[in-house]
Amino acid sequence: MEKEPQRYQANEKASLSEHILKLVPYEQIIEIVDGIKIEDGEEFELAGKTHQILYYDQDDGNPIEFYKSTQLDGFDIYIWTSLIKKYPKAAFRTALIHEIAEIALICKNEEENAHDLAVQYEKKYIEESGTLSKEEEELTKFLIENKIV
Repeated sequence: MEKEPQRYQANEKASLSEHILKLVPYEQIIEIVDGIKIEDGEEFELAGKTHQILYYDQDDGNPIEFYKSTQLDGFDIYIWTSLIKKYPKAAFRTALIHEIAEIALICKNEEENAHDLAVQYEKKYIEESGTLSKEEEELTKFLIENKIV
């Protein structure tokens, strides 16, 4: 990526402290993301709850967002079908790290800074991976511009 996006400067208080990393281990988030195939209706376990990935045919609003599930005890992560068609599934890795970390933090009663902390998980992944694929960088830029991640 060119230079660090502004979102990483959002909340200086939000850091991956020892407490947060014990509560929601970074490795656990990566393991869950590695196991997701990003299929419509796919379920995954996190924080003792069942969550799912759902596609939706919409091109306005947030391209990737989550809501409390009406069918399961966890959350549903909605992804625009048009994005699924446009990008390879590997390009969603950064966005899923963010969404899943945020969900995990909410499930562990850390709602107040969940979004800002999820950005820190995302930043850690970007730092550790070194470089993102062209597609992942493009999708991440699109999501930043739409204030999703």
